[in-house]
Amino acid sequence: MSIINLFTKQAPTIAGYSFDAILEDTLEASVEWTTYPVESGVNINDHRIIQPVTWQLTGAVSNNPLKVQITDFIGGALSNLSNNPYVASVAGLAAGFLSGSNETRASTTLEFLINLMVAGEPFDVDAGDIQLANMVISRIGRTKDITNETGLVFVAELRELITLDRIPVSGQPAQFQLRDG
Repeated sequence: MSIINLFTKQAPTIAGYSFDAILEDTLEASVEWTTYPVESGVNINDHRIIQPVTWQLTGAVSNNPLKVQITDFIGGALSNLSNNPYVASVAGLAAGFLSGSNETRASTTLEFLINLMVAGEPFDVDAGDIQLANMVISRIGRTKDITNETGLVFVAELRELITLDRIPVSGQPAQFQLRDG
């Protein structure tokens, strides 16, 4: 369990996908002020440029999840119904088969994140304390060493995709307010 999970009701998710642990998340929102020098030698500001929101998540996915699944109990339940060792063996193998695939959870998660980045389609992010809309992944990094026992420790950098239809236009008349011609 991560520190963030202790203080938020729900762990951050990317496109609805949650991770075993969130080690860190960082949010940045900023505006840039334009400056113009005037005759008196002073810089004045009359406009601001809204920068895209950026969010960075450091997360981890284990190949040995701590979550209890129904398939964890199938082998034990079936082997308790019979004293036959063959039934117990088949039940154990079936439970192992049902609980996973040839792909590990870590590699499946990494593949999911890369596919999400390559697709370039904006998605929503639930950062726990704020909802971020129109986000895309701009960079993914992973750390693989002996200390994480073949699990996945990753850094995903996301950025808000600002399109023309999302730009607020204040003070400008709408099309229906204009005269014909």
